[in-house]
Amino acid sequence: MQLGAYDTLGIAKEKWGTLKRGNTLLASFPASSHSATVKGKTFYRLTVNGLKTRADAEKLCGQLRAKGQSCFTRQMAGNESIQWAAKGTPVRVASR
Repeated sequence: MQLGAYDTLGIAKEKWGTLKRGNTLLASFPASSHSATVKGKTFYRLTVNGLKTRADAEKLCGQLRAKGQSCFTRQMAGNESIQWAAKGTPVRVASR
């Protein structure tokens, strides 16, 4: 699921940190960035990984949209290479 496309890899990493801290729905998922060249300009796509099915991705995207975050589901092309990746953070739940 793609959350955005940014001018630099650094901006994509920074945006992931901001989104992950501000949205508990994203906290447990890993993310990565893939470069894409469109009309001669390189962009860095911020992608959430670890979703088992397209339906899972569409459900999460719908939940994020309801909170004001833009996103869409897409399948990675075979020629995309990962530029950066971040592990998901396990969510801790307190129990009594």
